[in-house]
Amino acid sequence: MRTVNLIIFCVLFGMLFIWIGRNKWKKKGKILWYIEKYIWVIFILLLANIFSFCASYREEQMGNRIDRNDYLGNEKEVNILLRKDNEEQSVSLTVMPRQYDDQEREKKMQEAFTYIEKQMLGENESFEHITKNLNVQLDTNIYPFTVQIIPEHYLLLDEEGVVRNEKEQMLDAGFTQQEIANGIPTTFTIELSYGEFQKEKSYDIRIFEKEKTDLETEFSDVEKQLVQTEKDTVLDQSFLIPSMIDGIEIKQKDTDGISSAGILILGGVIAICLVIRKKEQARKLEQERENNLRFCYPWFVNEMLLLLGAGMQVKNIILTLIDEYEEERKNGEDERLPLMEELYVAKHHFEMGMPEQQVYFQLGRQLKLTCYIKLMTMLEQNVKKGTRGLTDYFEREEREALEERKNLARRFGEEAGTKLLGPMMLQLLVVMLIIMVPALMSF
Repeated sequence: MRTVNLIIFCVLFGMLFIWIGRNKWKKKGKILWYIEKYIWVIFILLLANIFSFCASYREEQMGNRIDRNDYLGNEKEVNILLRKDNEEQSVSLTVMPRQYDDQEREKKMQEAFTYIEKQMLGENESFEHITKNLNVQLDTNIYPFTVQIIPEHYLLLDEEGVVRNEKEQMLDAGFTQQEIANGIPTTFTIELSYGEFQKEKSYDIRIFEKEKTDLETEFSDVEKQLVQTEKDTVLDQSFLIPSMIDGIEIKQKDTDGISSAGILILGGVIAICLVIRKKEQARKLEQERENNLRFCYPWFVNEMLLLLGAGMQVKNIILTLIDEYEEERKNGEDERLPLMEELYVAKHHFEMGMPEQQVYFQLGRQLKLTCYIKLMTMLEQNVKKGTRGLTDYFEREEREALEERKNLARRFGEEAGTKLLGPMMLQLLVVMLIIMVPALMSF
């Protein structure tokens, strides 16, 4: 590779010499023109060639040397290529981390035992008075050894250093009251493993009964009384326990159902949900009513325009629309119900003798929508002025209403498409599960 690097060096340096002496050339040819234009490319290639040359030199020095991870590192896989007579084969070599020699291993293990002994007691006072768990953890970031505890008596001490010194446990293990009071001597061994090498060290300790606080002692006494009560009533179908013993409140946990507080909270949540649902239903009904009124507006304006052109008065037009609606309603047509309900109220006001202006004013406020309010205000003003110009107004309003109805229909169509995204995503999820679950179960 270095031969190729040297050839490239010669070519690049030759170009650089030409570029440096460009001012001495009387006539510039194409080569000099290209060199001047792409001089930055030449510098980049020169820099890359320098790095390539250094890398090839380093590769030659390293050869097939494989570096291991340090003592505390992990094993690694190295890919090896075997070649002979144009035949190649790739093999994987497992490289273990660097190992200690005998002297280093002994020294490191001794340091590990010293480290364990410093923090082994934990919260205990001494090896001659053990009442709490032992701490035999080893910092694996410093010591690459596996720690194993081998207790002499598994009923008193387990492999994790947990001391089992409840009085009942010690009595069940066969120790007498006197032995428990004097402390039970025992031995455990710590074994450090490093590959195939092990080193052990034994420690003598004396385990005493677990020290309890005054409150723990009181709880233990109450528990004994409850156990005794259960034994005395073993022949009965059920039995009662006191609600108070020596100032300690006793209450049975309700494990079969929801507690009273839980029922109250659940009831409150349900009540809130019902209130929210009621408000949501009312909002939807109001929204539905507004949508129906918007859809009815072009029809209402068109009927008013036609009947005004026929020479009818506005009051009579409203009464005529009500009569026609009643006939159509017998055939099941009921789409204009919100509008007709308000027109029925207006009819009732006419029959009561309410002024026509007041009827239109109230009708616009009951319909609430801006288009109806604007229309009723126009009708209210024309009671005094007469119907002059009213036909032109209704023609303009009809065109605007039809355009608004188109926009409304377009918006509802977009909303319907958006609502369909949820079911479509759910169907996609179901299809993906149908495909993926059998494939995953086959592995």
